[in-house]
Amino acid sequence: MNTNSNAPRIYSSRPEVQASYASAFNEAVLSERSRLVGIMSLPEAQGREAMRDNLMFNTDLSVEKARTILAAVPKAQVQVRNLFAEAMANIPNPPTQPDAAYRDDDISPEAAQAMVNAMMSIHKRGADETKK
Repeated sequence: MNTNSNAPRIYSSRPEVQASYASAFNEAVLSERSRLVGIMSLPEAQGREAMRDNLMFNTDLSVEKARTILAAVPKAQVQVRNLFAEAMANIPNPPTQPDAAYRDDDISPEAAQAMVNAMMSIHKRGADETKK
């Protein structure tokens, strides 16, 4: 008796009929899988995936016939518009130069150290409050 759960039921009590049917069923399954893999791996299928899938699942054409058909069909042309990039291209960017009044060398080393100490104090205070 066939143990393949996908195989159709065999309505015969004769072991040789069951074995013959199971063998034919398994051979047909492997043949169909081989056909599907063959069509799926065709280089002509690139850019023609919808046609490839139709030929695979809705016909019983051989791999070579599917190759011939796929080669005759033009590839799909995909154009994606990037609307965000188009919109941003129409918006002028703001200037990114520093203010003329601001200069790094206007701050004394003592003032810079005082700012760092103040920031460290604020950070330490915030860390202490989160521990509570």
